Amino acid sequence: MPNRPQPAQLNWDDQGRPVSDSFGDVYFSKASGLEESRYVFLTHNQLPSRWTKINSEKQRKVGACPFRILETGFGTGLNFLCTWQRFLLTAEENAQLEYLSIEKYPLTPDQLRQALALWPELSDESTELLAHYPECGFGFHRFSFASGRIKLTLIIEDVATALPLIQGQIDAWYLDGFAPSKNPDMWSASLFSAMSRLSGPDTTFATFTAAGLVKRGLKGAGFEVEKHPGFGKKRDMLAGTYRQTEGPKNQAQPKPWLSPPVTRKVRPPKTAIVVGAGIAGCSTARSLAEKGVKVTLLESQMSIATGASGNPQGIFYVKLGLNTPEYNAFYWSGLILSLQRCQEWLTQKDFDRCGVLQLAMTSDDWERQQRLVSQLGFPESNMNTLDSIAVASLTGIKNDALGCLYFPQSGWVHPPALCQAAIQHPNITLVTQATVSELKQKNGGWLIKGTLNNEQAYWSADAVVVASAHKASTLTQLEHLPLKPIPGQITQWEAASAAPDIHQVLCGQGYIAPKRQGRFCTGASYRLKYQEDDHLEIKASEHQGNLNQLAALIPGSSLPDVEACTGRVSIRAATPDYAPMVGPVLSPSTFSEQYPLLQKNAKHPYTQPASYYPNLAVSIGHGSRGLSSALLSGEIIAAMLMGDPLPVSLPVAQLISPNRFLLRALKQRT
Repeated sequence: MPNRPQPAQLNWDDQGRPVSDSFGDVYFSKASGLEESRYVFLTHNQLPSRWTKINSEKQRKVGACPFRILETGFGTGLNFLCTWQRFLLTAEENAQLEYLSIEKYPLTPDQLRQALALWPELSDESTELLAHYPECGFGFHRFSFASGRIKLTLIIEDVATALPLIQGQIDAWYLDGFAPSKNPDMWSASLFSAMSRLSGPDTTFATFTAAGLVKRGLKGAGFEVEKHPGFGKKRDMLAGTYRQTEGPKNQAQPKPWLSPPVTRKVRPPKTAIVVGAGIAGCSTARSLAEKGVKVTLLESQMSIATGASGNPQGIFYVKLGLNTPEYNAFYWSGLILSLQRCQEWLTQKDFDRCGVLQLAMTSDDWERQQRLVSQLGFPESNMNTLDSIAVASLTGIKNDALGCLYFPQSGWVHPPALCQAAIQHPNITLVTQATVSELKQKNGGWLIKGTLNNEQAYWSADAVVVASAHKASTLTQLEHLPLKPIPGQITQWEAASAAPDIHQVLCGQGYIAPKRQGRFCTGASYRLKYQEDDHLEIKASEHQGNLNQLAALIPGSSLPDVEACTGRVSIRAATPDYAPMVGPVLSPSTFSEQYPLLQKNAKHPYTQPASYYPNLAVSIGHGSRGLSSALLSGEIIAAMLMGDPLPVSLPVAQLISPNRFLLRALKQRT
């Protein structure tokens, strides 16, 4: 596989329509691509009539479910945009759409813009899509549109590779892509097998083709198949409904204690408690609220974002690794989503895509950065390397860096503003000065005991998500999770007293961002020994340490005296492997009871699904990279609780599972 996806190779016909060079086929009907999409996919999946029933009285009693569509072949995005438009016109205003689309050869932003100009009636949707559509690398890419009602997971990958990575149930299939005679690799047995696995009662499909191999494959997968008149000059097309089983089916996975539940819930949660109102908690609350869940957000302090999320400037920083594909995929997808939501919610006063440079101060660092760019294959518009001459030219600063990783689209944000923007949703109720001391299962949901304004208080909800950083381990169900509190101090000073000329974020041993509201911010220190009595004390020695690190990034610049500096200390919650813990929780006793042979053989091939605490999840351990992980983690948790397809691949979900440490703890007891 090439390091980066091959962009679509296009020609444009005399009417400005795209034609694929690779497949020798058109992207849409010459008669009318838009009308073809509506006829084939919307009409023959009976979508408008099904959408009017999403929020029927019967469904309100069991909780709302987003409608889920999976498309094979994103192409120009035409099917997505016309579906988005009709959904908002048809479904009730609190209904949500989950749209997954797989594309092996993505259009570039310029190609997409040129193609979508053909459809002025979709200009509102096209404008919003183009505002956030990046040049994509391989993997899952999560986007949010229409104030969170429309969610797109764009999967840049071959269909046969992508489908096994998807979990959840699909309500309607768009079998698009080029004709079977021109693209036989897509119309394969693996496609039909995946459709059977991911379909349930009344799942429908529609496709423009009526080829015999497609018809036979769909029937063999359990679908009733009907032939209908095709659109325009096409004689026939196919549509139908899945009837074989009650699906979706569990797909046996290695290490099932890392795999999230896959069965669509009969009753998704209607209410949820989220504990902790930092970036992780506020993000999770927003993701649940956008799916129609009534969320109560509990914060122990008098306001939100008082911990590590309260720093005046946070950097969109991802530390990528060699030969760590799932780790890189998680953080990269998280970064793209975070930048999109900040662009949507915030003004330049609180968010600036000024670019981030990760400087290489040693030859080993520089060699590693160049290998990363070659191995990861991200588009140059998102990540590339600059040598020392290019670094000096871009920044106007000469230092000892041999080069850098450059992220042109990244930058900094004011984290409290991001938290505040995230909770601006009518389904979110914030309760401050509320502590949580105990969780108890009750009547299929949870009873939460704690205090409100120092008085005993109780709350109840269908689901609970704990996002209270290192304090999460004070709860009985979570006390086994290995979290390490690491205090850190930032340093601030008035730009007028010492003003280096900074236009991009510079990262090395420390970091500095362009000034915000007349002040510079740098940091941050690490206190590896957590001491309860002084963990929030501001120390002059750490101000000096931050300034010393900064002097290496911007030598010769005017820096302040320690006495002129202010700062704040906050606590990061880190995990042993520096990836966060996101998802449902399995108790150690249940784990050892379900998988006893692991104590002697860690590779025993168990496939029995794990018995998690029902509707309990965590989003913790984000460390110093929460800005690039917390928003995506909120989307992951919301999908898991609602039974939706995940916005990340199954291997990524397993990477960040809170239960990954259970096997290690079990072996230590032998």
